[in-house]
Amino acid sequence: METKQTNQKQLLKERATLLKDLERRNLELSAILTVSQAVSGKLAISELLEAAVTSAQRALGFDAVTLHLIKGDRLVMEAHIGVQPALIERIREFKLNKETFELVAKTGRTSIVEYFNASNQMRADITAMARKGGYAVLLRVPVRAEGKTVGTLGLVSKVDQKIEEPRLRLAEAIAGQIGIALENAHLYERAQWQARRLSVIADLSKVITSSLNIKDVFENFARGLKEIIDFDRLSISKYEGQKIDLVAVFPPGSEPGTGASYLISQFDDEVNYLLREKQLPAIRDVTIITTSYKQKLLEQGLKTSLLIPLIYRGETIGALGLSCCKENAYNDATVDVFKELTGQIASAIINDRLFGELRHDKELLAKHVQELEKTKQELEESVHSLARGLVKAWESRYPYKAGHSERVASLCQLISKKAKMTGSEMKNLAFAGLLHDIGMIALPDNLLLKPPPLKPADWVVLHMHPNNGSEMLASLGFPRDVVEAVRYHHERYDGGGYPKGLKGEEIPLGARLLAVADAYDAITSGAPFRPPKRSHEEAMKELRDNAGSQFDPELVEFIDRVTEVGLPED
Repeated sequence: METKQTNQKQLLKERATLLKDLERRNLELSAILTVSQAVSGKLAISELLEAAVTSAQRALGFDAVTLHLIKGDRLVMEAHIGVQPALIERIREFKLNKETFELVAKTGRTSIVEYFNASNQMRADITAMARKGGYAVLLRVPVRAEGKTVGTLGLVSKVDQKIEEPRLRLAEAIAGQIGIALENAHLYERAQWQARRLSVIADLSKVITSSLNIKDVFENFARGLKEIIDFDRLSISKYEGQKIDLVAVFPPGSEPGTGASYLISQFDDEVNYLLREKQLPAIRDVTIITTSYKQKLLEQGLKTSLLIPLIYRGETIGALGLSCCKENAYNDATVDVFKELTGQIASAIINDRLFGELRHDKELLAKHVQELEKTKQELEESVHSLARGLVKAWESRYPYKAGHSERVASLCQLISKKAKMTGSEMKNLAFAGLLHDIGMIALPDNLLLKPPPLKPADWVVLHMHPNNGSEMLASLGFPRDVVEAVRYHHERYDGGGYPKGLKGEEIPLGARLLAVADAYDAITSGAPFRPPKRSHEEAMKELRDNAGSQFDPELVEFIDRVTEVGLPED
């Protein structure tokens, strides 16, 4: 019995320990989640760091939290919370000596847990500052990102306490979350910079190619380039024979300026080699330039120079020069920007040379185009006039036809506008309306004036006029839209028309529209051997009665809307 009770007690004790451990782990995970949520959404470095120290203090319960990042050989405080104002400046920056660098940057582990009793000078300084602020314990946890230590998370307590292993591991886990967030933020910053760089390069490419005269766009090019590269002087030189001419200089007015000319022999061997051998850009300290040109640059306080050859079809035609008042201002990243631009700049110099000739050719071409356009317009007017005269001459033989073709053309134009046709389609349809009966010229008078009923042989001849007319227009070079509208304007929507028996939308739109306009005018104008001319309402009734069989129903409604406001008189 006693053994059973002992086992139960042991089991209860183990369960209590397990529950306590689970509760601790739950608190740790909750703390890690709190920090992760606080920093993961921050892509701006400054916001991320502030969120990191605030959430770390809340999660770990320390009195003060600092976040130092490694910059070169120094450890610089970028964010803090709970630090005494008097201490902020004193702990803002530390020089990384051999000992602290190895501890913080190389091991990548939490290796400094101070109770402020250290012996070396740096620790003595920190001890003095901590005691002055009332602090007792310092825990410095390395923050790692992109596979290396990038800084330290400083955790300070005013209570003299031993940092237990679980709390130490929690601090390291939180520092790890901060490191991940920093890595993401750095990736975002690099992506932003790359996107900005590509955007500026694309804009600069447009600027370069926006004019054939490089002088017109050089200032805008220089200002755009300054967004991604720091420089105090920018120049483009043209290299011809044994001379180098400055084509453009920014800022305007700087010396030597636009128009200045030099012999290549005036430049040092390095420049000569670069221009002659078309090698990679030369980045140089201005003070080592060996020519008199150096004096001009030094007088302006310039210390770094970047010279890039401009090569077109294998020949060095010039150079792009950047100079800056800072030392070591340029590197390979600077050169990479220009790799994507130098070809276009070289082309711009060639364009600058050819600008005069191209402008002359352009003016000459514009004159020829204007003359051709005028000739085309005159030809169209002549054809239109000839067609109109031909139609009138034919209609004069049959008084009942007088004005029919003109009215049909006007109706076609109005309906085609309602049908939202293009300008050229409307123009072609008006031509088709004017010429739709032109094929009847080939028919004998006795057939056209013959009273009904017509014999089958008469109908065969009469039905030939759409083909006759379309072939005549095709031989004269009229557009396809005009030819097809004339050929098929007697097709029926139900397929019972001629010459091919097309049905529905197999019939070209222009022909369907012409059929409605032709029928409307025939009904409202009258003709021999037909009912007398009828009103708009009567015409619309007949068209609607035949909509879907003879006519396109939609176009019948279009003609109602355009005719109810009245048509132009003959």
